[in-house]
Amino acid sequence: MYIYILIFLVTVFFLFLSSFYLVKIHYADIEVSWLNYLIIMGAFYIVILCLGIFLIAYITKKRYQSLLRKLHQERNLKNRYHFYEWITGGLFLDSDHWKQEIKDLGFIKSASVFSAFIIEIDQYHQFGSVYTKKNQCIFKKSITTILEQQFDQEAIVLWSEWTSFKQLSAVITSRDKTFPLHKVLVEYIRKINVDFPFTVTIGLSRTAKEYDNVHFCYHEATQAIEYKGGKGNNRLIVFDDCMLKRQDKIFNFFETLRVIGYCFRNMDSKWRTIYLEFFNELKTELLPQSDLYYLFNYLISCLDQEINSLAPEYKKLWNGHTKPKLMKLLDTTETITDIKDASYCLLNELQEKFEEQDEQNSYHTLIYAIRAYIENNYNDSNLSLTLISEHFGIKAKYLSKLFKKEFGIKYVDFLIDLRIIAAKELLTNTNMSLQIIAEKVGYSSAISFSRTFKKVVGISPGEYREDPIKTDLSKPS
Repeated sequence: MYIYILIFLVTVFFLFLSSFYLVKIHYADIEVSWLNYLIIMGAFYIVILCLGIFLIAYITKKRYQSLLRKLHQERNLKNRYHFYEWITGGLFLDSDHWKQEIKDLGFIKSASVFSAFIIEIDQYHQFGSVYTKKNQCIFKKSITTILEQQFDQEAIVLWSEWTSFKQLSAVITSRDKTFPLHKVLVEYIRKINVDFPFTVTIGLSRTAKEYDNVHFCYHEATQAIEYKGGKGNNRLIVFDDCMLKRQDKIFNFFETLRVIGYCFRNMDSKWRTIYLEFFNELKTELLPQSDLYYLFNYLISCLDQEINSLAPEYKKLWNGHTKPKLMKLLDTTETITDIKDASYCLLNELQEKFEEQDEQNSYHTLIYAIRAYIENNYNDSNLSLTLISEHFGIKAKYLSKLFKKEFGIKYVDFLIDLRIIAAKELLTNTNMSLQIIAEKVGYSSAISFSRTFKKVVGISPGEYREDPIKTDLSKPS
């Protein structure tokens, strides 16, 4: 600021000199008394001085506002740090300095009971993707403001801070032990649900009588919000209502998850029933979020182990599509119902693809068995598409379609090629009559054999026997 004042004074000085010089030049032929000259220059100097005072006042105001903002930010940062250290047990409250900080906020002098609660924005992955950073900040500020309004009472002291991107943590103290905290928080949840395009869930601790036990309250609130996965969104979850002991029975679910993986690999439809029953049972067991994620990861592990023992085409479907999406579900879902619906849809889709692949593999094996059967029985004059279809239990029309799709040749053309190749070999290496050769390659009469042979080869069987240049005798591929 001082540099600005110095620049101003130097500027005024040079203006004064230049003005004096201009007046003397301009009125050189006119007598101007020193008194008039001083009045003119004094008035000019006063105007300049007023402008300078205004400039200094403006600069001072800006500097003062900047300083106030800085002090406010430092105070907020300091409060946020103290709050976090207090609720996590890191604050040394026996120190007179820290104790005075808490007193200044009114927590000790007005305290009767303490409680802690955590407000968590539901489906935060959607909240973060739908709204801009600016709108997110506005919504969070509104959530804090409405909370302060809900507890704007003389006997209540509230301290709240955003301790994570989706959680607003709060400590409340009241001189009134009968204060209806549950009712106020339920009404708060309802108000957010009505006024905003999203919902919140609150985890509430038990009460504590000493300010240095607040970190225990906060720990209980974090545990309560962990049960959001089982209880659902848009509600108040009270620590006392949760099953606080470690749920050792989650290990009883492991065998069920292994059975699901086994049935899925074997394409046994029972996996669907077991899967839905498993999630329905989870709803009756109040498990924290960490246990739900642990079980779901174990399920993925069981499926991964079973499916990776299958053929490469099945592993490709699992590792390249379904498995990554299942693992991503844990980042985009919060409740048991969300996890169940999304994962069941993915697994059901994968099972249908497995069944399609299995059907293709089965027909692949079947069609090669049919080809081998034709190659071994082409000399049977009664061999026909109908006979083969009855032998393998498949419709004749569908058999013909599969055969053409797999080998690129019609069934009847493949059979004729086999018979002609066998006939060529007999014509070349034996002296058998045409009738005997016809019967050996599957024709009932020499006439029909000769007609077919000439149509395919271009010459009659007799001419072929006499022709010294023989065609290729290899079987068709």
